[in-house]
Amino acid sequence: MYKMKFGYLTLLILLSQSAFSQGWLGKDLSNINVKELTNAQRDEVKRSARLQGLNDADMEAIARSRGISLDDFRDIRANDGEKIGKKDKDTSTSKRQEVSENVLQTTVAIYGQELFENSNLDFLPSSNLAPTAGYILGPNDHLDIRIYGLQEQNMKVVVATNGSIVIPYGGKIMVSGLTLAQAERTIINQLKKVGFASLGNGNSQLKIQITEFRTIQVMVWGAKQSGAYYLPSLATGFHALFASGGPGLNRSYRNIHIIRNGKTIRVIDLYEFLAKGSRASDITLQDNDIVFIPYYDRRVRLRGEIKTPAVFELLPNEHLQSAITYAGGYTEIAYQEVVEVLRYGGDQKELFTVRAEELADFKLLGSEIVTVSSIMDRYSNRVKVDGAVERPGYYSMADGIDLKKAIENAGGLKPSAIKEYVLLFREPRDGQNHYYAYRLDSILAGNMRIELQENDMILVGDSLDMNREDKVHIYGDVNKQGEYLFGAGITVSKLLFLAGGFEQEALTSKIIISRKVEDETQLATVNVLSARRDFWNDKALNEFVLKPGDVVTVSRNPYYRKQVYVTCEGEFKVPGVYPMASRNQSLYDIYMQAGGSNQYGNVDGSILIRQRKIQISTAKIESLKAKVLNELYAQDTLKEVDELNYKPDSLVIDTIVIGGYRNFETTAKSFYLQPGDRFIIPTIESTVSILGEVYNPNVIMYDKKLTLKRYIIMAGGTTEEAKKNNIFVVYSNGRSAKTRRFLGVFKLRPAIRPGCQIIVPSKSKGNDANSRLSATERITMYSVMASTMSSLAYLISQIVK
Repeated sequence: MYKMKFGYLTLLILLSQSAFSQGWLGKDLSNINVKELTNAQRDEVKRSARLQGLNDADMEAIARSRGISLDDFRDIRANDGEKIGKKDKDTSTSKRQEVSENVLQTTVAIYGQELFENSNLDFLPSSNLAPTAGYILGPNDHLDIRIYGLQEQNMKVVVATNGSIVIPYGGKIMVSGLTLAQAERTIINQLKKVGFASLGNGNSQLKIQITEFRTIQVMVWGAKQSGAYYLPSLATGFHALFASGGPGLNRSYRNIHIIRNGKTIRVIDLYEFLAKGSRASDITLQDNDIVFIPYYDRRVRLRGEIKTPAVFELLPNEHLQSAITYAGGYTEIAYQEVVEVLRYGGDQKELFTVRAEELADFKLLGSEIVTVSSIMDRYSNRVKVDGAVERPGYYSMADGIDLKKAIENAGGLKPSAIKEYVLLFREPRDGQNHYYAYRLDSILAGNMRIELQENDMILVGDSLDMNREDKVHIYGDVNKQGEYLFGAGITVSKLLFLAGGFEQEALTSKIIISRKVEDETQLATVNVLSARRDFWNDKALNEFVLKPGDVVTVSRNPYYRKQVYVTCEGEFKVPGVYPMASRNQSLYDIYMQAGGSNQYGNVDGSILIRQRKIQISTAKIESLKAKVLNELYAQDTLKEVDELNYKPDSLVIDTIVIGGYRNFETTAKSFYLQPGDRFIIPTIESTVSILGEVYNPNVIMYDKKLTLKRYIIMAGGTTEEAKKNNIFVVYSNGRSAKTRRFLGVFKLRPAIRPGCQIIVPSKSKGNDANSRLSATERITMYSVMASTMSSLAYLISQIVK
């Protein structure tokens, strides 16, 4: 039998009489995805379900009639309910809070429901179990009859529908309605007459064993899955409850009737099992028995600091103490002197404060919420010692403890403690805080005794905290600059030692010591000393005694420069990292140091990559990039363009075109390097790329005999959108050129070189002048992009190698 939980969502769609249901009740719901309903609709479902008072069987039947599949119905139900024992978030507070929720809310666990929620458990009796002596035989029971002793015989029979069995020699014997013990005596009496005399004198014994139990039909009503069930004949009332999913939402856990032949023969109280583990009220079922679960009579909700917060059902003779007992009693931090009871009655709520001695006599009417608060978050027997003691913290307030003993418990005073003063803070008892000050040395000497009260706080002053100016400072080119604790006899050399000595760039000939003065105009006095590298041997530094607040500054040597380098990459004869010998070293010097270009190098395509800090916003550049991409891909707008707003100190990479000039040597000699520059000579390429408004953008092998026009023809020619007058060429070093006229008549087309790109732009769309790029802007941006792509391509190739 499958296990189903209460499904409020389906109920509302099918059953609600509200305005919401008027739009749904009459519809075919088979095409509705109930999982897509909003949380608000789910909440409305729960409220409607509580008002309907229908059980699960009714809901399932209506759901099927409205076209909702059983799988959807079960899937929705699986999300309802709350586990027993889960603490309510609105409890455990010392303040009384008004509770607006109903005690029978479906989000609150019902005590005992968790027993029926584990669908993996199989509570049906096993066929291997031995029946009790009171087991009643009936049709379809399979019996194994064994005779052992002086005479032996083994017979397997099945109880017929008429209640009889047929055994060898014994004939037909009626056993239906008999217990096992009665059936054994009946069979023995019959067999004694036909030759088994030893059964009469005890020399032989007869034993009946049931090998397969018959199936009985019982009706369960008021359960989560009410209906008719076929169970083994060993099944009890508990088995029927487990098979049907347990009592329904508004059904009783304590008044479950077993009805046989129209009469109630047993009442099962599940609380006996839940609270005590007893199944004394359980009973073995018989064919056509009815398990009837009526509606509950009284329920109350317990929450807060009890061991099992849930909704409990009470019998007429039970009181508030009974409910707390069923809940397992109080938790360790519960305040047990007073319990708060909120009662829903009439047209308003009532609040009762029940003391511990009144719990056994306080009668609950049903629908109450019982709240057990936690103890207060305060201590009754501690004091706090803080400040300049060895072990600050909280300490127990033993009988007769005084201020001196509390300080001794805290490990005594630190050496830096202020012994002339101690502060005592006392929490208010009259509505006002109190501060008391005493001479600490007098208390410790025993001349004064100060009694403490609970939650007193003792603060011992620390001279190090009080005199924060008792520090000296050192900044500049030292290894560990900062502030250091002042001490008597500290000198400049000692402070330098604490700071780890000079850095390599330090200018030891200029050590500045500043000391603040109390003057209306002058801020500080300044002393300048010259020191040796081995400052610990410097007499002047050893004799200059510092005072609290002094600041020592070590300057940097202006002529000291760290060694810096540039990198030669690509098709050099000797690529590598080279040091800069001077600040005005030219590019040609490094080029020659690297041996110049090898036979594969494209010097005309050489570039230099330089990092620098940008000082202005690049919003305009990004806007131009977006327009260029727009033209390249013939789009009216770009869907996604990242806006790059650099910080003033952001690093950017510049690509500087070196090759392509008529005289490379002259150009390189006039170009001065900066630290970190990267000089790149790419490999000679043997292809030409045709991009933009041509029918077949392509990459074609370089042929020095082919012209610009011929390359465009080989790419399928220009499209109707091509702007023929603005066709230009971007060379591998980032330089670009376009067709120009000589004397206004002759066209001078740019030369085609290996590795270049022929760009055929598209016609401008729109009349907004701001949305168009000027020729200069286009050429500039294409050049930047081409050179950047060339550099990236080279870097990627180096990584791959």
